Amino acid sequence: MEWLTKFPTMDAGSLRDLKKAIDEGFRGFTRAYGDSIESLFEPLQHFLIWSERFMTRTPWPIILILIALIAWFASRNWKIVVGAIATLLVIGYLDMWDDTMKTVSMIFVCTVLSIVIGIPIGILMSRSDRFQNVINPILDVMQTMPSFDAFGSSAWQKLKNVQMPLALPTIMAGINQTIMMALAMVVIASMIGVQGLGQPVLKAISNQYFTLGIFNGLAIVGIAIIFDRVSQAFGKRLQKHREIVHG
Repeated sequence: MEWLTKFPTMDAGSLRDLKKAIDEGFRGFTRAYGDSIESLFEPLQHFLIWSERFMTRTPWPIILILIALIAWFASRNWKIVVGAIATLLVIGYLDMWDDTMKTVSMIFVCTVLSIVIGIPIGILMSRSDRFQNVINPILDVMQTMPSFDAFGSSAWQKLKNVQMPLALPTIMAGINQTIMMALAMVVIASMIGVQGLGQPVLKAISNQYFTLGIFNGLAIVGIAIIFDRVSQAFGKRLQKHREIVHG
């Protein structure tokens, strides 16, 4: 370990001065630009508040009907619809409805935001090699190349009839993973005050409330299963529809 002595060392005083300078610089940056940065996220905050109010203040039978209709139109599978309704009824029976609706509203906002940002980025990546080379290291995502039947088509025809259908499995997988990742962050988000099912789970972990943690954890699992089954069924049905139309 003699080679370590060849590197310069920093005494405790210098290290404290460096930490102090970094902390003061960070505080100065937040004081100068914090309000401006926060204002950029106000539309997203309003969207999240609206979504949460809609989910928590709408009567539960209407929410059940809406979710059942979404599950049916997405999957056309009665088993998935019945499973979704049964899971939500159990959640309501165990008095976890409000927290569940807050969690669902958060997942909805995250998914919509990811779709709005992700699909245009994917389209730009497919049309610009330079942009793709910049985004690839960040996202580690490859956009599919246009099909050989694409020659002579307009840009809109290639996008609508070739690129989007070919990319559909990847898009649906991305949406599915976005939903699962958002659910995985529920408990972590509760550490900074985000409401929903994560807060009871965090409380249960901190105070060793076994039943509270189990029930709310199972509610998160149930919501994850509903979203996963519905989104996968919708992706498969849409892909089959595309194959029938173009086949």
